[in-house]
Amino acid sequence: MQNIGDTLKFIRKSKNLTQQETCTNALSRSNYQKIENNKIMPSMDRFIQILLNFNMTLEEFEFVKRDFTPSPKENILYLYSKIITSSETDMILNVISKCDDYLENHTDIFISDIKASLEGILLAEKEHNFELAREKVTYIWDRLSEADELFWNDILILRNIFFIFENETAQHIVNRLISQLKKYRYLYPTLSIEISLHVNRATYLILDEEYELALHYIELSIKIAKHNHYYLQFCMAIAKKGIVLYKLGQKQKGKHFMQRALRVAKVLEEERILNGIKNEIDYFLHDELQNLSLNEFTKIDI
Repeated sequence: MQNIGDTLKFIRKSKNLTQQETCTNALSRSNYQKIENNKIMPSMDRFIQILLNFNMTLEEFEFVKRDFTPSPKENILYLYSKIITSSETDMILNVISKCDDYLENHTDIFISDIKASLEGILLAEKEHNFELAREKVTYIWDRLSEADELFWNDILILRNIFFIFENETAQHIVNRLISQLKKYRYLYPTLSIEISLHVNRATYLILDEEYELALHYIELSIKIAKHNHYYLQFCMAIAKKGIVLYKLGQKQKGKHFMQRALRVAKVLEEERILNGIKNEIDYFLHDELQNLSLNEFTKIDI
């Protein structure tokens, strides 16, 4: 289709609507007809009203306009949203490559931020070089920390990089993100992000040996995940609960939760989550691995 008029006509006919029904509260039928015939362009407020009459968002309209094909930018955002753990190196490198291709022909702050965030994640998680990782992403927080509001794309970036910063800054970012997520709960699926934030902030607390507070946030994430059927996040949370309990000296109980997380991930056939859990356990309890003798094939009461 590729133009507004043809797309409007396609949608209207697909919905079996008349021109009069489509332009109600927006503009006259004669002017609407000119829009469909690509003779005039609608003003933004009138165009939005037409979309409301279609029960359609601007994003969906653009998607239909491109013959139900995502734009290169939308494809990057889609792939970015699919990254679950920082251990997914191949996927992260693929998205970075797509960002490079896109930025060759476009100036786009958001895509630049995505690229920087992923490069920072690789430096932190794969090379354990948090100093270089912070150098990659500090400019993002320097800019957003001065903003009166954090919008959705800001949230998507910050939720992936907050762990790179020093503890105090990271906790401040998390608190601000959780507060902002409440504003978006009716527009976007915010709960999965909130769960991840609580689980990941617990990581900081474990590193600082604040195990009781870490357990508090993990229990909160487990509660949200169970209530809303976010099984993958639930799996990651109970693994971290096991790690904390083990650190607290409750070794058998901790081992049970870690074993349970591994088994659930295996039953769900979620290899990415399974590998992510193994990496977490190895990172926090490396010296105890032989004593733990964990195995995802061990049958337990899930």
